Amino acid sequence: MKDIKQILLKNKSEYVFINFDDFKNEDDLMNFTALKLKEGKNFIIYNCSLKSPSKTLKTALKIRQLCSIYEAVFIVSSRLDIAQIAHADGYHMTEDDIDLRYIKKYFDKDKIIGKYAHKKGDILQSFKDGIDYVIDETGEKRLILKSDGA
Repeated sequence: MKDIKQILLKNKSEYVFINFDDFKNEDDLMNFTALKLKEGKNFIIYNCSLKSPSKTLKTALKIRQLCSIYEAVFIVSSRLDIAQIAHADGYHMTEDDIDLRYIKKYFDKDKIIGKYAHKKGDILQSFKDGIDYVIDETGEKRLILKSDGA
């Protein structure tokens, strides 16, 4: 099993957020994902925005496969169940998500958990709460890892 946190530290990951609603169809989404992975992006966040759980899972499994080929980190947002079934490397919490302690209780311990920070104070608080990474929305939308000393 790959050590996700070590991959992130070593590669100083750049993330790509993928939302199915931004594409005409699944083929376009998959082509975009493949392109970003070929460009060297190694942190893919798939937002499960589809109403159909079966289609959402099908797409997640395809993205998971692509990420495996490129040794990229695969994160699922908005659907913890899909993250678990698709064997995602982590879960990206949303603002109205379930409490972090429940996610940590039922999500595999070797997986990472992240969220957005909308204010500077949110970054440090998120790390104190046990979050592994934060996407800083206060400026340049950068990925900050817990180990970056934030």
